[in-house]
Amino acid sequence: MKGRPIPRDPSGILILFLLVLIIAWAGTKSRTKIVNRGMRSGEEIRSENLSAFQKVTLGKPIMINAASEQDLQAIPGIGPKLAHEIILKRERSGKFLHMEDLVSVPGIGPKLFESIKKYITIQEPLAEKE
Repeated sequence: MKGRPIPRDPSGILILFLLVLIIAWAGTKSRTKIVNRGMRSGEEIRSENLSAFQKVTLGKPIMINAASEQDLQAIPGIGPKLAHEIILKRERSGKFLHMEDLVSVPGIGPKLFESIKKYITIQEPLAEKE
């Protein structure tokens, strides 16, 4: 019996492979499901109704000239102290005219600015269609 190969049934391997694929697919479907409480099917999400944390999560920029300290803290890399410094700079010098003006805030250098600029804007969003 030593020299005889063990017969293998390829259908068993195929069934196991398909079972793993089905389980993986079902797992991704359940993890990506989003529940919109209070929203009707087909209703659009309006960005002005979102919190700063929701905007950052969805990739929508935060208006630094209107943001509160709490809103600014939703930006990765901005903590309570830095958010307070941004507000102080805005109150003392007026609205930021260019995003690059943030580099004048104590604690924000070119490296941090590069990492946060995708999360901020100085422009008001265009009015969304009703």
